Order: sequence, then C-alpha cells, then structure tokens
Amino acid sequence: MQIAHLEAWALLERDHSGSLLGATEALKASTVRLPIAGKATVDIQNLKDAVSSAVEMMQAMASSMWSLSKVEEMNSLVAELVSLAAKEKALLERCKDFLSALAAIQVNSVFCFMFQALFMSSSADVVHYEYFQQVKDCCLRWRHHLGKVSG
Repeated sequence: MQIAHLEAWALLERDHSGSLLGATEALKASTVRLPIAGKATVDIQNLKDAVSSAVEMMQAMASSMWSLSKVEEMNSLVAELVSLAAKEKALLERCKDFLSALAAIQVNSVFCFMFQALFMSSSADVVHYEYFQQVKDCCLRWRHHLGKVSG
C-alpha cells in the first residue's frame, strides 16, 4: 500500500513540476511579446488566448497545491500509524514474555502439587517414586523448552 502511495507521489510531483515549468515558460513568452515602446496595439484574440492559458496554468497549479496539502496530511497520519504499530509490537512482546512466565509458573505449581501428593500418600512405594521421576523429568524438559521460546 505504501509503495502505491509513493508511486502516486512521484507522478504527482512530476505533474506539479511540469505545471510550474509550463507556467513559467508561458509567462516569460507573454512578457517578451509585450511591446513596451511606441504605439502598442493588441490583437484581442491573442490577448484572450494568453490570459486564458495563464488562468488554466494557475488552476492546474492550484489543484496540484491542494493535492500536496492532502499528501502532507496523509504523510502525517501514516507516521502516526507507524508509531502506533511500533508501540503495539512492543506491547505484544511484553505480553508474550508474561505468558511465558505464567506458563513456567503453572508448570512449577503442577510439579509442586504432584510432589506434595506423592509424598503425602500413605503408600509411597517404588511405583510412586518412578512416577515422581517421570513427572520431574517432564517438568524439566518443559522448563528447558520455555527457556528456548522466551529467550
């Protein structure tokens, strides 16, 4: 989307430069043709054409200038949008970090709960010990995985 606006901007700038150059050349040509000494006579049709051409050029320049103010306004809005997107990205990163920390806390709490349940059971035999070791290994692997994801 930004590239389309940049391309439109380039076309607008080229048209604006062309309009300014055309207006400048037309005004120079009109002033050079004006007689400044002696008896000045004017061909009404030529004068009318010259004035009409100057008015058309001025209207073209006015519309270009209006478009430029709209582009400046859009540029300001795009800059604000970029700033907001950067802030949103930073907040999402913080949210990801908080969720990773929460997952680690949940794993620790499950581990503590199972550890407590195993040692509070009345029949702490080898099966419970092996189960405890499996839970512990699983929790350690999960912690390691969380460290890779959040780091």
